[in-house]
Amino acid sequence: MMSSRLIKNRFISPPPSSALFLLMAITFLLYSCGDNPFLVPTTSSTVLTVSKAGTGTGTVTSSPSGINCGTTCNASFTQNGDVTLTATADNKSVFTGWTGSGCSGTDTCLLTLTSDMAVTATFDTNATSSAVLTISKTGTGTGTVTSSPSGINCGPTCDASLTQNTEVILTAVADANLVFVSWTGGGCSGKDPCSLTLTSDTTVTATFATNTTPVVIDSKQIPVGDGKLLTTVPTEVGYLYVCYIPDSPNLPGKAPWINTTTGTWDQTIKPSVRGSVAWPFNFAVNGPTHYVSGNGLPKHRTGTFGIAITDPVYKYDKNPNTIAAEPIAWQLPLAPVVASSPTCTHGGAIGVLLSGARIFNASDADGRDAVAHEVQDACDGHPQSKSIYHYHNLTRCSDQTDIAGQHSPLVGYVADGFGLFGNQGEKGVALTNADLDICHGHTHAIALDGGLPADSYHYHATKEFPYTVGCFRGTPAVGIH
Repeated sequence: MMSSRLIKNRFISPPPSSALFLLMAITFLLYSCGDNPFLVPTTSSTVLTVSKAGTGTGTVTSSPSGINCGTTCNASFTQNGDVTLTATADNKSVFTGWTGSGCSGTDTCLLTLTSDMAVTATFDTNATSSAVLTISKTGTGTGTVTSSPSGINCGPTCDASLTQNTEVILTAVADANLVFVSWTGGGCSGKDPCSLTLTSDTTVTATFATNTTPVVIDSKQIPVGDGKLLTTVPTEVGYLYVCYIPDSPNLPGKAPWINTTTGTWDQTIKPSVRGSVAWPFNFAVNGPTHYVSGNGLPKHRTGTFGIAITDPVYKYDKNPNTIAAEPIAWQLPLAPVVASSPTCTHGGAIGVLLSGARIFNASDADGRDAVAHEVQDACDGHPQSKSIYHYHNLTRCSDQTDIAGQHSPLVGYVADGFGLFGNQGEKGVALTNADLDICHGHTHAIALDGGLPADSYHYHATKEFPYTVGCFRGTPAVGIH
């Protein structure tokens, strides 16, 4: 047992053991260095936040795990640790790059989290992605639906992947003696070609029906087209879309071939201007360029104009105008396309027939049905105030004649570059307004300019108002008069 000694009035403790001494020395050294040996060390953390921007969608994930944005767009990570971010775009989107906290480009982003950080990932809609357009056909009839740009030919191909966010025009053509009724779905309606922007997978239905009551135009009772001029795009067939409606003080004449009670006129008893005048013929169409040239005079003979007072028709139509050459030098569109919206027709030339003479729309200067009210010669033409000989319907004196059971031949060109054909459609079926669109045309395979048959929009002549063209389906060339 240890004991203490008193030395000169002071107590001296016995020396400690060597182990206790060593412990005390180590403790002293640690405290002198500022560390507490009895505290557990702690690890600091930082917060990483991910934001998403742009018109597209996608997901950002992290390694190590924590971010899955998606749903979890911020997480705590060990301070000064490395985190790798990866961006994955959804279908029909594309990742376009990082911004913030030193991230850039489109590869993965490696961060050292020295403090709280924020990164933005931008996703945009992929302009080159595709959407599926599906055509469904219904009804008691049959027909074909085609698309522009190509892809749909339904027929056999009723769905196609087309570039997303582009305009697609669908055209429906009923089989012979059948009718196309209307569109439904995808924003399409009515019976005209449907234009839609393919923002996503879309289904459009085309309804075809059996034509159980085909329209037959009775030459003795042709509906008069008075009151069928519109300055807005028509919503149904049988109307004439004009840039303006003439305002004339002239009263309609009392022509015996017009039945004001039934609103019809009789072509079989309507007289013609007398005469048989020959003209120098000069007309050409350059097929490869669609350049049309000529003197504006017809290949066939005409009546004698101005109308003589001795002519029996003078009491109905006193047209004083004479016929003279009026040069044609038109550059028509070489590859016409269907416009997104029809264009109105004006009071002058809307095209030219292969007879060499111009064709005007179906309205006279008084805003009436010109074919019904005005008296023309035996070839359905007459001159206006500038001596331009012209037609308002298809001339009976054309060299291009119909053959039973066959599609009518090309009889002329309209100002927008599309062809004008006679009254017979596919398989020689006589066409009426009900078979055509609001502009008096439709689309199917047809041979043009000596080439092979290919799908093309074209106009047809009919025996009822507006007779040739209801509006311009394409863009008319400038300088047509």
